[in-house]
Amino acid sequence: MKQFRSYLEETGVEGTFKNMVKLLLNRPTLPYNPYPGFVLRFRQYAEKFHMEQESIGKIQQALRNALQETYLPNLFCVKGHDSVWGLSSILRAVNPSSLEKYQWLMDDLTPHPEDIMSSQDYSNQAMLALVGPAVFDGTFYPYVHNIQIRMEHLITGPDVKEGVAVFVNSVMAYIDSMYSNPKHLILGVNIPDIDEEYPDITVYDLWDPDKIQDEKEEFLQVLSDTVIGNKYICMECILKADPYYPKYIRGQIQFGLNFIEISPENVEEGLVSFCEFPMACLHEGVFLNRSHAEQYISIFSPQVDPFQRDGPRSALGQSDGPDKLEIGGPRSYSRQSRNRQPTSAQDQGIRNVKRHVYDRGSHIMPRKVRIDGFRIGDENSYGPYAWQITTPIKSHFQKRIAGHHMHAELCDAVYCTIILLLLDRDSYAQELPFELYRLLHSTVGLLYLTMEQNKSVRYMVKGFASTSQLEVIRENLALYRESVVHLFQSTLNERSTEQKTAGKVIVAQVEDFLPREGMSFESVLDVQMALKTLKDINWYCLTLSIQLAEDSLSQAPILKEVMIAMKNTFPKVIPQPLTRHRQRRDPTGVDMDANVSHGLEHEHMKDLLHEKLIIDVNNSIENGDYGKTIAKEAVLIQYMLDTHLDGVWKEYLLEIARAQYFPPNPYPRLVSLLRQQAMRMDLFFEKPEQTTELLLATELKVCDPENFIYTVTGVDAYGTSSALQVLDTLAFMPLGQIIQMFVQQNYIQRKGAYRAGICLALSGPSILYGKMQPFLNEVELHEHYYIQGPPGCAGDAIQLFAMMVYNHVSDLILRNTVPVVGVFFGEEKWAWEDVLTRKQSFMDMLVGATSRSEPVFLKAFILMDHWRYVPVRKYFLLHFITDDELDAEIFYPDNPVAFYQSVFLSKDRAAFHYQNGGPTNGGDPMNKTNIRQAQIFLDKMISVSKDRCDWMTVHRGLLLKSLMNRDQVHLIESWRMLHSMAAQIEYLIAMLDSLQDLLVITMESLEYLNRNRDRGTTGNSQGSRAKSRTPSKPLPSALIPDFECTVDEAIFGRMTMVFHQKMVEVTQARIFMTGTPLTDFLKAKLKTCIEEDPRLDNFYLAFNTESLFRLEEVKSMLRFVQDSLAADVHQISPNAITATENLASDEILQGRPSSVVSYMLNDPYVYRPRPQAQMMQTILE
Repeated sequence: MKQFRSYLEETGVEGTFKNMVKLLLNRPTLPYNPYPGFVLRFRQYAEKFHMEQESIGKIQQALRNALQETYLPNLFCVKGHDSVWGLSSILRAVNPSSLEKYQWLMDDLTPHPEDIMSSQDYSNQAMLALVGPAVFDGTFYPYVHNIQIRMEHLITGPDVKEGVAVFVNSVMAYIDSMYSNPKHLILGVNIPDIDEEYPDITVYDLWDPDKIQDEKEEFLQVLSDTVIGNKYICMECILKADPYYPKYIRGQIQFGLNFIEISPENVEEGLVSFCEFPMACLHEGVFLNRSHAEQYISIFSPQVDPFQRDGPRSALGQSDGPDKLEIGGPRSYSRQSRNRQPTSAQDQGIRNVKRHVYDRGSHIMPRKVRIDGFRIGDENSYGPYAWQITTPIKSHFQKRIAGHHMHAELCDAVYCTIILLLLDRDSYAQELPFELYRLLHSTVGLLYLTMEQNKSVRYMVKGFASTSQLEVIRENLALYRESVVHLFQSTLNERSTEQKTAGKVIVAQVEDFLPREGMSFESVLDVQMALKTLKDINWYCLTLSIQLAEDSLSQAPILKEVMIAMKNTFPKVIPQPLTRHRQRRDPTGVDMDANVSHGLEHEHMKDLLHEKLIIDVNNSIENGDYGKTIAKEAVLIQYMLDTHLDGVWKEYLLEIARAQYFPPNPYPRLVSLLRQQAMRMDLFFEKPEQTTELLLATELKVCDPENFIYTVTGVDAYGTSSALQVLDTLAFMPLGQIIQMFVQQNYIQRKGAYRAGICLALSGPSILYGKMQPFLNEVELHEHYYIQGPPGCAGDAIQLFAMMVYNHVSDLILRNTVPVVGVFFGEEKWAWEDVLTRKQSFMDMLVGATSRSEPVFLKAFILMDHWRYVPVRKYFLLHFITDDELDAEIFYPDNPVAFYQSVFLSKDRAAFHYQNGGPTNGGDPMNKTNIRQAQIFLDKMISVSKDRCDWMTVHRGLLLKSLMNRDQVHLIESWRMLHSMAAQIEYLIAMLDSLQDLLVITMESLEYLNRNRDRGTTGNSQGSRAKSRTPSKPLPSALIPDFECTVDEAIFGRMTMVFHQKMVEVTQARIFMTGTPLTDFLKAKLKTCIEEDPRLDNFYLAFNTESLFRLEEVKSMLRFVQDSLAADVHQISPNAITATENLASDEILQGRPSSVVSYMLNDPYVYRPRPQAQMMQTILE
């Protein structure tokens, strides 16, 4: 006990908790649910504990290297190490031992003088410096996953324009050499482009390797424009980091030019720097080659000592380019070039570039004359620390800090702050380097590095996917998985439930690309799927990163003050989403109302009632039946009892005391308990008996005893008792109308020796809509096709089935009444226009997928509540029955659980389905034998969802299990999960999915209309499959007479407004527990894809592919919050915890998502439509 008391005192957790309770109880008003506030505050303490693990003494030791001078002024090396060279300001903060691993790579990338192209009368030298975060590998950064190398050329000669042409062709030759380099891979060249709206923010245009070669002449001109604009040319690469082992690192090589003009007319040699900033390599990086360091610093050394001058220095030419400086040239270089002379083709290239430079570079001539006070600084002021050098560099990094989002891009701003700090330590508080060091070693810093590793893995996938070195991809994926496990699931660092959940979710997704035993990596890896999933993971992590950044900044007040000061100093460089004005006329002409009813929300969920409930202490004292002397204390004690503050603290102490060891950081466990208690306060507002009585109020009766068919009084709903037990009759009525719209009226019933029948059922989570599940995210329909024919003729039955499906789908499209997304074969989508124009190809695809028992479904939309399009997913399921009725075969993924959650509109069809598609053993579907067989399968599905932390699906599965067992074990806990904030976020994500699909339909329809208007006929749609296809005949416009877009633009716009309002409302709620920065970030991101009406308050989604990607990013960010909140609800569900603890994952279900869904038709996310493959720069950003 003494040891336990000592632990509480040393960590300060008890005192902190008491202080927080005192702060709460001293408020004049008390919140109904105080725990979200506790969570936000104690999260900061948890992060503070992590940050203070790095002692001040250790940090000082890492950032105070002893240095050794060289014969050149300002050039130093680290004492005891002759491998790193640079300025003293940088070298004091580097770890030479960590940088030695880059030595071989830097040497390998250094071009040999004889390989550097030049021309007559011109010399060309290349110097390489290490820049970027990798410079501080092992000090500020615990490790890095990418490297930036700056290759600056020094070219001397008589004409600057010729020098630019020589440089451009030299860079082009170097880029060309990377195509055949056996060690390294080129992924493209990033060309900087200045945004006119924000000139201080650089955006990049990526030229991929094929485009460079196909459009080389234009590329050379772009390179020359980049040089003239004083920007670096950036080549994106995968670089081999070890000569003896296939270890690769993501890299960027930046090319810059310094030109010395040698003219007989001028005694001085004039230096023109075409880099962004002269001497930037010295302030941003280090040299791993001494001769390169000496050559580089000599470029900018004064040519003649000041006292030797007869008069003032002559003014040197300077371009009008931004931030371009010209300073004194170095001592004379030999004009005898040791470089490689260009070939005739290269010589022609030099002339072409030179001509382009003359055309575009007129601003270089005439040179600006500088007199008196317009000269560049004092004659005695030179060197890397001269104000002329440091001021523009400081300004550049200050503006970058101002332009970075304070939370989403915190670590990028930290890097800029490091450079500013090292440039001028005296201008900043002594504590700043400690804050920077601790922040980059904290959870947010480590998460940032993991996200950078994610980008590196994407580079590897992109670079090696088409090579024989697939093992490199597999190894990097495994290392990434290991990093995630170490960050979130290691026992060395205590983490809260939300962080552990994030780690499990990410690991599960990465493992989808790692093969199981007996599988080859090639059979598992899908390049586009891998790239998109990895990118989505980073957006998923960004939500946590924003949250952690807010927590960390509370422990870094000086850094926060610096960032705020920069934003106040440079407000114009802060990116603001542009307000897009809608060009088309508003379809309504009036302001649309975004205040709507969302599904069948409980009264406590509407307007987040608990968020508004407060207790006025003074009012309670006046109205309470207490004595005056103890009135306040009595009110506060009652509040503590009602909110269970004492119980939570007791539970925490018991958990710590019973643990195998005291956690070094006591706060993550406390945060986890506080989050769980916040969920209790939010969800335990009704007695379980009342909720149970409400849910089981449905009156069931047997309408067909022979076939064990039940029905519900008042509606046409038929099926098993498990499917109907919690059916909400009021909610089912509109669902019944939807189902009727998708019932086939005319179809082939007999053809030759074959007979056919169709049974349509509502299935999946849709049957829970109403009292059990307040939100309808999707309507899931299972259309069972029963075809009877001669034995051994399954192939003909499949052909008949394909014809029936095609007739139904084409009829639905041609009616032009409901928005149809298309037909999906797994993840492969066939757009509505493809279905009509390429009938035979579609039939072949359908026959093949059916033969392989793969899922096939139609996705369309139906209007509900006059403001919302609800997705309808209709599966086509084939049963083949032989004439002797001895053999029955199904041609879809077997899912015995679906039978127990299928609701039919007809008693006869429910009975027919039972007889031909019910339990294989026959008899009562609810008897123990049949239930046991289905629940074995259900347990596997729950286990897979548990491993992926998909707690919403887990609780739906447990609810079905209870309904099948006819017990109430999981009834209340599942009801709470489906009424939690996690369910609201799931609803928002479903709306985002719908908005994406509706946007695709709208763009496809507009394209169809435009082509039909222009040519009278229509070809293939833009939204069709990306794979190569056979040519098809154009679709005559007469096939869809009076075609109109089936998506009503006004309703689509109103749905967008409703979603936006609901998202802001939910994310601002205290129970959301993420803080305000996330809401602001999401709003800004959505604004980039919204068009506002200039005259009304209405707004709409912009009709472009960028909107699809922005919505996908928001979706990924919201999923993190859904997963973490659902995990909190699961932790307060003891029955669910007990039921899932002993479930063992089945090997069959542990494969890729498609394998999982082959057993689980009602998974709402696996077969969701994905945006089209993105351009490489989007994938790799």
